[in-house]
Amino acid sequence: MDEVCKKHLWSGTGKRILAPMVRISTLAFRLMCLDYGADLVFTEEIVDQKMIGCKRKINEHLGTIDFCSEGDNFPRFRTCSKENNKLVFQIGTSDGEKALAAARVVEQDVAGIDVNMGCPKPFSLLGGMGAALLEQREKVRSILTMLVQNISKPISCKIRVLPSVQDTVDLCRLIEECGVQAITIHGRTTSERAQHPNRDDFIAEVTRAVRIPVICNGGSSGIRQHTDIEKFRLKCNATHAMIARAAIVNPSIFQSDGFDDFKTVVSRYISYAVNYEECVQLVKYTIQRMSRERHDFVKIIQETAAAATMYEICQVWGMEKIYEDRVISLQKSMECNRLRKTFEGETFSLKVHYVRKHFKLKTPKLLLHQWCRETNRRQPVYHTEQRSSDRKFNSYVTLDNKHFKSELWISNKRYSEHSAALVAIIYLGLTKLLPEKCLNEMSFDCNISAFFNTMFWKLLVSNDSVCPKGVGWIYEYFGECVETDMQLASFWIGIISLMIWFFPLFPQLYTNYKRGHCNDALSIYFLLLWFLGDSLNLTGAVLTKQLPTQIFVAIYYVFQDLIILIQYFYYKMKNEWRSHFARDLGSGSLRCFLIPAAVQSLAVSQFFEVDEVDGAVFHGSVDQLGYAMGIVSCICYISSRFPQLYKNFRRKSTRGINMWMFYLIFAANFTYGLSVCLGGVDEDYFIRHMPWLLGSLGCCFLDIFTIAQYFLYRSSLNDSQDTPILQTTDDFHVLSYVHTFFPVPNILFKKRKFSNKRIELLCCHVLFELRHVTGVKKKEQRWVTLRDSTVRVLKWIPVTESESLVTNRKAPASINITKLTNENAESSQDSTDYILDFEGQESDQKASSNFSETNDDSNVKNEQAALNSKEDENDKLSEEPEMKRRKNL
Repeated sequence: MDEVCKKHLWSGTGKRILAPMVRISTLAFRLMCLDYGADLVFTEEIVDQKMIGCKRKINEHLGTIDFCSEGDNFPRFRTCSKENNKLVFQIGTSDGEKALAAARVVEQDVAGIDVNMGCPKPFSLLGGMGAALLEQREKVRSILTMLVQNISKPISCKIRVLPSVQDTVDLCRLIEECGVQAITIHGRTTSERAQHPNRDDFIAEVTRAVRIPVICNGGSSGIRQHTDIEKFRLKCNATHAMIARAAIVNPSIFQSDGFDDFKTVVSRYISYAVNYEECVQLVKYTIQRMSRERHDFVKIIQETAAAATMYEICQVWGMEKIYEDRVISLQKSMECNRLRKTFEGETFSLKVHYVRKHFKLKTPKLLLHQWCRETNRRQPVYHTEQRSSDRKFNSYVTLDNKHFKSELWISNKRYSEHSAALVAIIYLGLTKLLPEKCLNEMSFDCNISAFFNTMFWKLLVSNDSVCPKGVGWIYEYFGECVETDMQLASFWIGIISLMIWFFPLFPQLYTNYKRGHCNDALSIYFLLLWFLGDSLNLTGAVLTKQLPTQIFVAIYYVFQDLIILIQYFYYKMKNEWRSHFARDLGSGSLRCFLIPAAVQSLAVSQFFEVDEVDGAVFHGSVDQLGYAMGIVSCICYISSRFPQLYKNFRRKSTRGINMWMFYLIFAANFTYGLSVCLGGVDEDYFIRHMPWLLGSLGCCFLDIFTIAQYFLYRSSLNDSQDTPILQTTDDFHVLSYVHTFFPVPNILFKKRKFSNKRIELLCCHVLFELRHVTGVKKKEQRWVTLRDSTVRVLKWIPVTESESLVTNRKAPASINITKLTNENAESSQDSTDYILDFEGQESDQKASSNFSETNDDSNVKNEQAALNSKEDENDKLSEEPEMKRRKNL
C-alpha cells in the first residue's frame, strides 16, 4: 500500500514542475504557480540542520503550518493545506541521519522528500552537500537508503550530469538501486552555468537506462511559451519536465491559454506575499528577478528596490487597499500584545524589527537613552542571547523592573538591541519620537495600529507606568517627570522664565520706531552673534526631535532676531538713501563728514539675549550634537555682550536703550538659571546643563555692567534738559535729516542763487548750528529753530570765503570755525571743530586755513551788502530773457 502511494506522486507523464530556487520558491510564489497550472512545486533547498529541532505550529490567523525553532516566532518553513499534496520538500544534506531527522519533521505535511545532489554553489560544495555528493557514491547510497527505509513519503533526488554519458548513467542506476521513486537531471555539469547548452542527449540516455520516472531540467533558455515545456520534455525523452528561470520570468507560463501581463502577475504575487506575511527582502528579490528582462518597468522596479517595508512595496504597485484590508483582518483575529508575568517583573514583547532606513541618526537606543536622562531615570540595560542553530540574536532591555523584547531573531546583534528598544518606546507611549514610516511598518509586522485608537492603549501607556510619582499633565504636555517639590519649583520658575522671554523685544522695537533709526545704537556684531546663538538652538531642537512646544519657542526666538535685524538694515538703508538724495543737491563729488569732538552718538545695549532658548529648546538634549550646539551658543551669547559694552564705553552714552527690555531680559536669564539649579542635585545633571547654565548666569553678570553704564552716562548727560535735536554722527544721515524736515533749496535759498556745492556746505553749517540747540520738543518749534538757525548761519558765513571754498579746487579742505549761538556772540567757550572733506582732491593740494569771526559789525555788514548786491545782479540777468520771451508771446 505504501509503495502504491509513493509511486502515485510521479505517476503518469507530462507533468509541469516548478524547480527548487533559493529565495524564490517560497509559499507565495509556489501558490501562484499552482494557480497558473503547475502540477508539482518544490521548496527551496533547506539545510537539514535548520529543520532539526523545529516545532510544528498551526497558525490559525494565516491558515498555515509553521515550522519554528524554539524561541523563534518567524518560521523557517511555512506551508498550507492548498499545496500539501503537490509539494516536494528538498533537503540539503551530507549526512543520512541528519537528513532523516529533518525529513521526519515535515513528513506529514508534504507530498514528497527530495535530496539536493546538484547545487553547484560554493556554500553547498564546502559543506559536502549538493553537487559535492556526485563524486561520493557511497554517501549517496547511505543517505538515500536511510530515507527510503524510514520515510513514508516518496523519495527523489536531483542531480547534474557528469562529464561523460556513461558516468551519468552509472550514477543514475546506483540511485535507482537505493529505492527512490524518481530522479531529476539537470543537463549541465557542476562547472557549467546557464549560458552553456543543456545536454539533452545525456538525459535521454539516462531515461532509456533506468525504469523510474526521469524529470528533465535545464532547458529554460529555449522555453518561451507554454507549448515549449512539452517540446523540451519530448526532446529529452523524459517522463516529466521541470522549469526554473522560465517560471521566474513569467509564472503564467504554466497556463495553457496564454500569458498574463507582467503587472498582473506581480500584483498577484504581492497579494500572496501580504496574505502570508512574506519577508520584505525576499519579495523585493523575487520581483527584481521577475523583471530582469522587462525594460519597460525600470522606474517602478527601482522604486520597489528602494522600498523598506511591505507597505511601501504596495504603494509602488498601487495595492495599498489590499495591504490595509489584510491588516484589519489580522487585527480582528490576532492579539497584538503578548504580556506575560515573570518572577522578576513584567515582560512586554512585540513582533517588531529595526529598519535602519527609517531612523537615520536618531536610533531607538539613542531615543530611549535620551528619554531616561530627561526623566532622571536609570539607564536601560540590554541583554542579548545568540541561537546556536543559525547564530541569530534576540535581545531584551530592562527598565524600571520591566523587560521589553522583540519576538524576532535577527542576524545582527546591534539591530537586535535596537528592536528591543523599539518595543520599549512603544509600550512607554513615546511613539511621537518615532518616524512616521516606522509606525506604518509596525502596523503590519506587529499589528499594533489598533492600539493607537483604543482606550486600552491609553491605559497601557498611562503616566502611572512611566512617571508613577510625577504630575501627570506636566509629563503629558511637557515631557518632564516632576516628582519632587524642588523639581516642581524648578518647573514653575522655568515656565515664568519662558513667559518673560516672549516680551522683551517689544519695548526696544517701539523705541527704534520712535527714533527712526537704530543702527547708530546697536552693534552689528552683537546682533549677528545673538542670531547665531538662537539659530544653533533651533537647529539642535529640530535635529534632536524635541517636543513641538520647544521647537515652537525656538522658532519664535529666531523670528525675534530676524525682526530686529530687518529693522536694523531697513533704517540703515533708508538713511543712506536720504543721504544720497541730499548729496544729489551737489555735484556728487562732495562728501561732508562731521566728527564733533563733543557729544557723540550712543550705542544701545540691546540686551535681547535668548539664553533661555537653551533651556527651552535644548532642555534634556544630551546627545553629542545638541550638547556641542549648546556650548557654541553659550559662547555666542556671552561674546555678543562685549562689542556692545565697548561701544557704550567708547561713546560714553547709552542713549536709545529701553530699560524695560533690560529688566525683563535680566529677569528671564536669572529665573532660568535658578530653575536649572533647582532641577537636580546629581553631578551628571549639572554637567548636562552646564553650557546653558553658564550662558544665562554669565549674561546676567555682564548685564549688571550694562545697567551700570546706563545710570552712569545718563547722570552725566542729563538727558531731560540737554538732549540735542540731532544725535547721529553719520554725516550723510545728518544731511538727509536736515533735508527731510527743512528742504533748504526750495525754501530759504529760493531767491538766492547759490551753487549746489555751496547749498550743501550751508546744510553742514545748519547742522553744526542745530547740534547745540536744546529743549526743542514740538515740530513747530523745530521748524522755527531750523529757519532761524539757517538765517543766522547765512549772515555769519563770509560770502567771498565760502564761495572760494566750494569753487576753487585748490582751496583748503579743512577749516576751523568758531561757533556763534547768536549774531553778537563774543564768547569762545562754545567753540568746536568740524571737518569738510572734498572728494577727488589731491593730497598734495590739501591745506588747512582758520577763519575766525570777529566782533567787527561793520565788516559783517559790508560782506552781507556785497553778497546781496551780487544776488540782485544775478536776478536782473535772469529776468531779461524772461521779459523778451513774454513780448514774443
